[in-house]
Amino acid sequence: GNFLFSILFLIIVIYCSRSNSLWVDEVFSLKLVRHNWAEMLKLATMDVHPPLYYFILKLFISIFQPLGLNVIFIGKVTSFIPYFLMLTWITAKIVKKTGIMAASLFGLLLVGMPNLLIYGVEIRGYSWAMFFVTASFFYAEELVTERGGGTKHGYLSLFFVLAAYTHYFSCVAVVVIYFGILLFEKCDKKIIKKWILSVLVSCFLYIPWIFVFIRQFGKVLGD
Repeated sequence: GNFLFSILFLIIVIYCSRSNSLWVDEVFSLKLVRHNWAEMLKLATMDVHPPLYYFILKLFISIFQPLGLNVIFIGKVTSFIPYFLMLTWITAKIVKKTGIMAASLFGLLLVGMPNLLIYGVEIRGYSWAMFFVTASFFYAEELVTERGGGTKHGYLSLFFVLAAYTHYFSCVAVVVIYFGILLFEKCDKKIIKKWILSVLVSCFLYIPWIFVFIRQFGKVLGD
């Protein structure tokens, strides 16, 4: 079922990605990645979003534009990649835990919700933010239900940082997931220790951007 959803979504996205239609935020994304890496980071600090998506976009454009592909097409397909990862890797995790029916429902909703289809071809970071949050949720769930979860707290930290560096709303979502772990009735001392370690690692890795965030937040309030 999920294989068919993946093929269907791939066909839809490739068809929609043939359009050169853009709106102003997508133009901003493509203009920003024309700069070199250092200039791009400097300009991103003046925006109201974290910089990770722009680095992802520039990486894919740097790889595939020399092959003769249209930069708009590359940008739109880049936004589809997180959906493909959710339709393959995440659904495989769901099948393992709860069965094919739940995984098929997840795939159906991912492909069938109209706004999600829009984000699948929009040259912005929303699809990547959603993927990082979704992955964080599954590793948080594994950390709790597997009572210790091995290295799951490390993966949780990784996806928290990726989410926080992609979009501030996804950062808030993962913070909610972190607090949800504490509220889960099966938490034991081993899990709490791993939770504290994961929070500390995540906060440490986000320190380089926190001052930029404070300045951007003040700018948004001022506007």
